[in-house]
Amino acid sequence: MFTGLIIALLAVVGAGVVVWGGMNVLASRSDRALPDGDTKLLGAGSDTPLLERTVRDVRVGDVIQRDGADWVVEGVVQYDEDGHRWRGARLDDGARERWMLVGLDRGGAATVRWLVEREDVQITGYPPEALAVDGATFRQNTRGTATARVMGDAGSLEPTAPEGPDSVTRCRWWSYSAAGSATLVVEQWGDAYRVLHGERLRPDDIELMPGS
Repeated sequence: MFTGLIIALLAVVGAGVVVWGGMNVLASRSDRALPDGDTKLLGAGSDTPLLERTVRDVRVGDVIQRDGADWVVEGVVQYDEDGHRWRGARLDDGARERWMLVGLDRGGAATVRWLVEREDVQITGYPPEALAVDGATFRQNTRGTATARVMGDAGSLEPTAPEGPDSVTRCRWWSYSAAGSATLVVEQWGDAYRVLHGERLRPDDIELMPGS
């Protein structure tokens, strides 16, 4: 009987040691997982952003690099057509001005158009199905109507109000293409038309240097 009592006591002591050891292991693991008693999401409170911006999200103050030249983004137009969004950016390298349209075409990878505003190409009345510019014939592909926000210095386009009923304006647009990568876009702002003429680029032909 005495031997049985000793065995029972040893079993109780052994179980206590096992439980105590297990609790210490869990506490040690918890301390290693939360050394400061807090957690941080990736990018929260650090200098590393969760996602890197691309030209789809170009903003005023960014720099676009192409063929060794730096182009400062002076103005941005945000277009929205029934949920389909794209952006236009007015660029300046100190001597020249260009426009970059990103994502005008629906579906697939973002298309980039590198354009010059052509004040010498006049549109009177409704834009035709075909336009002749610099000896090339451009044929209309698509057209539509978007709401737009204009920010910064967008040249001939007046900035929209930051909020309220005047924070957006309406823009009608027509997209044309010719042989190769040649492209042309006509926009109507109020009663005025503007013609943007240039070429399509691959996204890796340019590089975005975020300004902020």
